[in-house]
Amino acid sequence: MFNKNLRRTISLKNKRGLTLLEILMVIALLGLIFTFIGKNIFSKFSSGKRKITLLFLDEIKGALDQYKLDCNDYPKSLQALVQNPGDCPAYAVDGYLGGKKVLPKDPYGCDVFYSYDGGTMVLKSLAQGCQEGGEGEAADIPARE
Repeated sequence: MFNKNLRRTISLKNKRGLTLLEILMVIALLGLIFTFIGKNIFSKFSSGKRKITLLFLDEIKGALDQYKLDCNDYPKSLQALVQNPGDCPAYAVDGYLGGKKVLPKDPYGCDVFYSYDGGTMVLKSLAQGCQEGGEGEAADIPARE
């Protein structure tokens, strides 16, 4: 019994905890690691969101092209894709966006920018900030040709 207590006392004396400096160094290293990882993750997320926006614009462009085939011209507004404007006798029964009754917003939560002047069609997402123009993440995303 005496021998057992002596071993326990000796083993407790040999154990040492971490000092405050060691803990702070570990926290600083973890912070650096998470900073680099976080940048990579957020850049991939941003890149993915832009790709999803391009796919979304492709869907809208396909619906506009189908409208043009049925009605011989592009619509004056995107609302024509979900609601018959009345000037197209061959208008699709369910509209051109799979029966949706409301125009969908882009992945950034913004309305899609569309204009058609009889010759030139412009279709784009206003991206982050929902305002035309911008730079970087807030730059407009035009539809693919």
